[in-house]
Amino acid sequence: MKYIALLGHGVVGTGVTEILEEEGARLAQAAGDALAVKSILTRRPREGDARFVSDFSVIEGDADISIVVEVMGGLSPAYDYVRRALCAGKNVVTANKELIAEKGGELLALAKQNGVRLLFEASVGGGIPLLRPMRQNLAANRLLSLRGVLNGTTNYILSAMHAQGLSFSAALQRAQALGYAEADPTADVEGHDACRKLCILCSLAWGRHVSPSSVRCEGITHVTAYDVLLAEAGGFVIKLVVSAAMRETGTFETLVAPRLLPQSALLASLGGAYNALLCDMSNVGPLAFVGQGAGKRATASAVWSDILACCLPLPAFEVPAWSEAPADAPAPWESVRFRRFARCSYEQAARLASTHGWRLITAHGCPDAAVLTDPLSHEEAARLLHGCALLRIAEEADSWRKA
Repeated sequence: MKYIALLGHGVVGTGVTEILEEEGARLAQAAGDALAVKSILTRRPREGDARFVSDFSVIEGDADISIVVEVMGGLSPAYDYVRRALCAGKNVVTANKELIAEKGGELLALAKQNGVRLLFEASVGGGIPLLRPMRQNLAANRLLSLRGVLNGTTNYILSAMHAQGLSFSAALQRAQALGYAEADPTADVEGHDACRKLCILCSLAWGRHVSPSSVRCEGITHVTAYDVLLAEAGGFVIKLVVSAAMRETGTFETLVAPRLLPQSALLASLGGAYNALLCDMSNVGPLAFVGQGAGKRATASAVWSDILACCLPLPAFEVPAWSEAPADAPAPWESVRFRRFARCSYEQAARLASTHGWRLITAHGCPDAAVLTDPLSHEEAARLLHGCALLRIAEEADSWRKA
């Protein structure tokens, strides 16, 4: 019998126990042994169920427990508990993207030092297998670039703004009512959640710690119904896109921002809680990963893939690792040239279009207009587009077309 402890029993934690109850025989066959949840850490014990405890030291000192599953979220107290579990010789599985993005290098080194594993497949992409394929199936490849939609909350909000003509605030309220957005949606709508996932992917692929503080990160709170209306009139869809590329110089470019995608692009077709990641690999070429990026069962499924991995011998190259040393400084984002979508008054837009030969976009029922610019640096955009609301445009080569 292999015993598991759960830290947290919210949405994902209950999903983990439900899957064990329903698929126990299948999981035992895959693990080579029966599996049981012995302890569940919550703020208050649950009367009548001895598994529920409120003191982590009970789990820490239990020699029967070999796998600790952290699904609490946040840095505190999760960071302390995970450190202590690793030092106690227990394997740790976590879905905590903030913890891994900020402390992953340190914790992976601690796991190696103590001869145990720290696995975190569920931290990026929910139920989509991403991290294990990158470090195992694609071990003969270098990641050249990636771009994707990795946050279900913002994807739902932007999809609702496009499909139903809602304002940002109205779409957010609907997302909260349906359970797609938290009561405090800051981490999602400001891009922090997607940024953390991007950092985990880049750190894993490039072997050096890519800190969230090094990533240019913009949210979607400034996207208006007029932006959506004009984007559609121009043949585009707005999505919160993560992107990263390693240059020949060894520097990297990372960005999390709302982008205009051609309506024919693969990422433009994603709705609801679906996530997608598009990767360019050095040998296999382009790859696409698409699936449910959030939800109780999807995320719990990824947690179970790691629990089972902890039950079996792993080849060395399948164990995730990256150096605690920070990656080389990213290329200054101000120097990167982007085509821009610039919304302003019709008079200003018409003048800009006439002066620079840029495409002018108008839409029925919208008092504003927009222009699509040539590639501009940050300084050029600030000088030429003063007073405009700006969004970046994803190039055709960066967005892929639907089959």
